Parts: sequence; C-alpha cells; structure tokens
Amino acid sequence: MLAGILGRSYQYQWEFSSTPGNFSPAQGLNTKPVYTAEEQGYYQLIISNFCSAEKDTIWVGNPVINAGQDIGTCLSDPSLTLTAKPSGGLWSGSGITDPALGTFNQAQAGLGQHQVRYVFSPELNCQYADTLLITVGGVPEVKITSSDSAQFCYKGLANLQASPYPGAVYAWYYRSDDQSSFNLLEEPSGNLIAEELGAYQVLITNQGCDQLSPPFTLNPDFQPEILPSQRPVSFCWNSDTQLQAEEIPGASYLWLFSPDLQSGFTSASGPSTFYNYKPTQSGFYQVEIKSHGCYFLSDPIEGIKTESDSVFIANVITPNGDRFNQELIIQTREVDAFQFNIFNRYGDAVFSADQSSKPWTGSGSHGVYYWIMTYPSKCQNGAIKTLRGTVTVLGETD
Repeated sequence: MLAGILGRSYQYQWEFSSTPGNFSPAQGLNTKPVYTAEEQGYYQLIISNFCSAEKDTIWVGNPVINAGQDIGTCLSDPSLTLTAKPSGGLWSGSGITDPALGTFNQAQAGLGQHQVRYVFSPELNCQYADTLLITVGGVPEVKITSSDSAQFCYKGLANLQASPYPGAVYAWYYRSDDQSSFNLLEEPSGNLIAEELGAYQVLITNQGCDQLSPPFTLNPDFQPEILPSQRPVSFCWNSDTQLQAEEIPGASYLWLFSPDLQSGFTSASGPSTFYNYKPTQSGFYQVEIKSHGCYFLSDPIEGIKTESDSVFIANVITPNGDRFNQELIIQTREVDAFQFNIFNRYGDAVFSADQSSKPWTGSGSHGVYYWIMTYPSKCQNGAIKTLRGTVTVLGETD
C-alpha cells in the first residue's frame, strides 16, 4: 500500500514504470492519495494544486535477479550483448566493454572462462546481483609457416606447418591458381607435405570453434646459378669452355641461341637433362629450366669466339755477341698480359717481367734456368693459364 500527503485541494496521479523513466499512468485507481501496488517496479506520485506540483518516486518489489544461463562462445565470434532480468542494471568483469548495454568482447577477454557480474540497483544503497560464466574457445592465431619452401623447385616438396594447438583438429585445403576453388586435402595433422605449387589454407577446430588461416602461397623465387659468372664469355674453337647451369635432379634444360638480340632466340639444343652446353659460335645464349613446376629463363649471355692463344719461348740463348739468340724473347698470340719469372737451380729468382718488359739477356748467367709464365687465357674465359719450361744459357766456350 502506497500513500501520499493528504490535502483537500490536492490532486493525485500515480504512474508506473518497470525501469527508471518512461512512466505511464498506473493501472486501477490511480487518482487517490492511496494506491495498492501489484507489480514490481518504479512508482511515481504527482501531487498538484492550483499553485504548484510535486512528484516523488519509489521502488516496490523484491526482485529475483537472473543474469541468464552460462554461455560458450568463440574468439572469432562477434561481440555478445548480454541480457538480464530485471533490465536496467550494469555489467562488470573481464571482456565487458559497455556495462549498460552488456557488451562482451571475446578478443578482449581472451581464451578461457570469465565470470561476469550483473548488478541491479533500483535505489541508492539497494543492490541485487547475479553472475554469469562465459567460456571463450578457439585459437588466437592461425597461420602457415615453412622452413624449406625456398627449396621446393629443387626437391619438389615443402613441409608446411600450421599453428600448433594440442587437441585441435586440422583440415587442409589447396588450389592451384586464383581462378580455382579450394579443395579439401586428406591430411588431418598440423603438418602437410606440399607437392604442388599453389595456395594452401588450414582450418583449425579447437574447443568447438573454427578458425581459417590466410592463404599461404607456395611460389618460391627460382634463380639457379649460371656459370661462368664473368661476362662476356670468351672461348676458342678447341677450348673446353662450357656454359653451365645449376644441376638440379629431374630438371629439364633447353639452351637457346641468337646471333644478335634483334633476331630472336632459337633452340641450340633439344630439351634434355644436360645442364651444361659448349658454345661454338659468337652470339647470345640463354637457358630455360623447368623443375617441379618452377620455370626459369636466364638473361642473355654473350659469347665471343676468339683465336687460340699460344706462347713460344726458345729453350736456348747464346749471349755471345754474334747477334743470334742474344735474348730470351717471349712470342705470344692472343695474349694481352702475362707474368714471367726465371729461377736458377737453387730456386732463386733471377729475372721477372711482364708484357711491357725488355727481354732477358742472360748476362753473367750460364747453365740451365727454369721459368714460369702465367696469363689470362681468352680460350678459357680469362682463367689463369700456367706454363713451365727451361732455358739453357750457353757461352762462347759451350
């Protein structure tokens, strides 16, 4: 029973609302100083006379607070909006981002069980509360890694690893290109041996929650080594100089040739497993390599055919003043630079020269001497060539 202040000239209006605010006229006899409340909620009495009006509000009831049943949700799910009875209270606890609306954010709360509390306070110093247990499951991160994907073009295999979660269930998917759809693979574990180029995804199910990884594209940079590295490549008709690609088991090689870059390239050899090729004419060379679905085309390699290099050094000099064989003359063809050293029988250096030096006269010398000559060979693409020999110095009495 609710009662207001009595007065002869007073007018009374009782109003009701189940939540604070939004009052409407109460049911039944609502214009008397006394009112019988039959519902739990807020009651407001407005007393007015000819001069003024006053109002007051009171809560009536003994509410049963119900925060709802315990909830299971996933880390990747949208935020939850919690509801409780009676409405109008405030929520608190881990993961609550809006206490009035009851917004629960799974990512902010994190994996595990979280107890949140709902408090209903109809009047000052009057609180009613209930708790709710929210279990957040799932996986915080799903990704695919590989420690050997860069070697796929050489081995034809790559080991893919999904994020490890004990007790989780894994499902792998594959597509060959962007125009294809992902298809399920028969591999239920956290590791997958990939045997094809393309994109891979993994779906991890943990604690009843699914999480799909971003696509992992298996398309390694394929850059086999091509030798010799010194360019252009020079060679002679009788040299052993070869163009050599990196040897890859199971790969196919196609060597191409063009007399000049404007003429286009044609096959210099049929498709084969030969990773090396001996050039025979000046021009430009390329190699095409296919290995386990990977493709590589080298940059053009210029090849220059040169005349054979040769060296002639006499094995006897006679510095006796007769104008014949007075000096040790080094005769060369297709040799631009060299280093020449002469030693006595004890290994002591007695003469050193290069392509710009004057010949050795053998002055004051007699007997057998040993020489070593080194020079970059055009026939071997600049590789250092070493020649050894002897020269005998004869005097007037020999």
